[in-house]
Amino acid sequence: MLDLPYGGKAYSMTLAMPAAGTDMATFVGALDSERWQAWVGGLSGSAYVVSMPKFTLEYGLLLNDVLKALGMEIAFVPGAADFTKINPTPGLLYISEVRHKSFVDVNEEGTEAAAVTSVEIRETSAGPSRIVIDRPFVFAIRERFSGTILFMGLIMDPTLTD
Repeated sequence: MLDLPYGGKAYSMTLAMPAAGTDMATFVGALDSERWQAWVGGLSGSAYVVSMPKFTLEYGLLLNDVLKALGMEIAFVPGAADFTKINPTPGLLYISEVRHKSFVDVNEEGTEAAAVTSVEIRETSAGPSRIVIDRPFVFAIRERFSGTILFMGLIMDPTLTD
């Protein structure tokens, strides 16, 4: 487990790389809120030289069916949706499409996730230990004070990244 703080340390990228040979489906399947909190709570402030792949992930999803399944069907029906607080003419507005897209780019210059870009690089004179990220890993970009995870992903083959 590794935590890379950004900027003013309010945000960080947290990586979890299981032991070599661990099945990633099993590893990810066992990852729940309690386990994640225990891992994050056990992080300490040690300095390391980190080698990791650069990577870019994009994810897009049409949310219409998900929102309808959650009970918002009527909002998608022309003439039946009630958005009179936005426009006083009844039945004039409806939702035609809801899309979600996320983007994470990690490279030598930092991390870009949506509209946030920052990086903090430190060097110590004490010859820190070395960590090499060369196996599948899970990463999360999180807000450190509340613990909110903003982005989370899985890199299955770090040798195939840019």
